[in-house]
Amino acid sequence: HEVYLGGRELYYMDAWSPMGFMPVSFGDDKLGRIISMDGRDFQKDNSGELYLLDSGGIRIYDTSRSNWQSLTTSNGLASNDIRQVTKDSRTGDVWVAAYGGVTKYIPSTSTFEILTSDDGLPNNFLYTAHTDSNGVWLGTDGGGVCRITPDGEYNILTVDDGLAADDVLKIKNATDDRYWFCTDGGLT
Repeated sequence: HEVYLGGRELYYMDAWSPMGFMPVSFGDDKLGRIISMDGRDFQKDNSGELYLLDSGGIRIYDTSRSNWQSLTTSNGLASNDIRQVTKDSRTGDVWVAAYGGVTKYIPSTSTFEILTSDDGLPNNFLYTAHTDSNGVWLGTDGGGVCRITPDGEYNILTVDDGLAADDVLKIKNATDDRYWFCTDGGLT
């Protein structure tokens, strides 16, 4: 029962604590002194890693070891203009959706693989990424949805296939293998 609140700095509250919201700290340093968050997005995965996204890259904080690392274009990201990150629970790979393409970061080897329209994406402007047993689902700005299957095949869905719009902001799957696509034209 954790709650995170983002803005210029990141705050954390344990739902059972009477303390209220406290600034997220890395040792003796507040997060706000380490990076300048523009409040784009943040999430915590099941392994305890906290991903902080902004227009300057990704900051990953490992809560179990109390250390953090920064990922930017100088490390191998397609772009520093990060929109969303998702961790594949099957492989441990981290998929980074950005304005500039998608990056697959493989933590076990600290390697990066950049995918762009040259590789089969409908365009290089991505809003969202979602992983499941059917592959990686990518929501684009104007290009619909692109699914990369576990075999590496690219499948693209657009308004011609039933999407409400080709700007896909979020992707979620229901428990019955149905998918929800939040577009700027409505929910599909």
